[in-house]
Amino acid sequence: MIVEGIYGSGMSRRGAIVVVAILSQVAISIVQFGLPALTFALRDDRGVGRVGFAVLFAATGIGPALALLPAGRACDRFGARPVLIVGAIAGSLPLAAAGLVQRPWQMLVVLLLAGVGAAAVPVAGLTAMMAAFPPELRGRVLGLRQAAVPVGGMVGAALLPALHAAGGLRLAFLVPAILVALGGGVFAVVIGPLGVRRELAPLRASFPPALRWVMLTGALYVTALGGVLTFTVDALHVAGFSERTAGLLFGLVNLGAACARITWGVVADRHGGTRRAATLSRVGLLGAGAALAFPLAITHGVPITIVACLVLAFGTLGFNAVVYVTAGEVAGSSPGVALGASSTVVFFMGSATVPGLGWIADAAGFGAMFAVCAAFCLAGSFAARRIGAASSAAA
Repeated sequence: MIVEGIYGSGMSRRGAIVVVAILSQVAISIVQFGLPALTFALRDDRGVGRVGFAVLFAATGIGPALALLPAGRACDRFGARPVLIVGAIAGSLPLAAAGLVQRPWQMLVVLLLAGVGAAAVPVAGLTAMMAAFPPELRGRVLGLRQAAVPVGGMVGAALLPALHAAGGLRLAFLVPAILVALGGGVFAVVIGPLGVRRELAPLRASFPPALRWVMLTGALYVTALGGVLTFTVDALHVAGFSERTAGLLFGLVNLGAACARITWGVVADRHGGTRRAATLSRVGLLGAGAALAFPLAITHGVPITIVACLVLAFGTLGFNAVVYVTAGEVAGSSPGVALGASSTVVFFMGSATVPGLGWIADAAGFGAMFAVCAAFCLAGSFAARRIGAASSAAA
């Protein structure tokens, strides 16, 4: 219905790009963002503790961080289709192997490799949609596409434990691997020959000051996002909820994140898309308050916890689409590089900081960990205010 509202009653090429971008990203995100649903399975089957799980979960983001910028550069040079074909193959095979290996370090390696291959999907999807839509629609369509990330996490929250119950970790990773291959392949067919081969500007020239502030804002916000995604299930369990209830509430957090990305994208499109930085700043303020309140709220029963989960999702998990559309717009002639670089920062920081947040949770409790997440949200809110100033100075 949302896609129809943007394009009219007929499914145009734009609409097809949005649909396949969403479906392919859902497939990628089943493991990348749904892996916390296997927290207890990995603990029982592979002896993976809290910090060890944080390292494994970090690998799903660090892998893409290694390849997103080269993928963006390749999209600018050759178009998205060949990048997607290579990524679909390189992302699915190691993911299938993750269920076969027995040692945690082996799983770490294959999850890293799977992330490297999967890097093609977010860059190609974002690049295609930035090229296909005018500024007044970009926030909402990228919001739809970014909503696929938590939707994939929601699918993973339900699907991964069911697959584990049916066939162990082998099946839990094999099915998502097949979906990754299918999603990338279909995307490559539908997307068409976007972009043409051309000479590119020097890489350094592709990073104007405004883009650097966008990347810093994304880095600060995603640190909080990593803590929320990785440890919400565990924090709810420690607060007294059963493993099943904690998993269901984690699914609710992902649902809230999907709604938040669409909502913030629509908000950022107001006034012809000129309020991106102001929207990003407000998101951070909401996230700081929500993260501070969350550890206390989850001790007051299910109804208050449900509200706390949704507010936390809107404050800490809803910024991505606005960051990416802002990055693409301030980048000038190198949107693929800008989107790849911004995605690199988001994936890397969201993963690399998770083990440290896990250490804080172990040493001082989840209240302290969520307080640190709140501090990063507040810093991101201040950084977002500098984006507009840097853009005006450049103009």
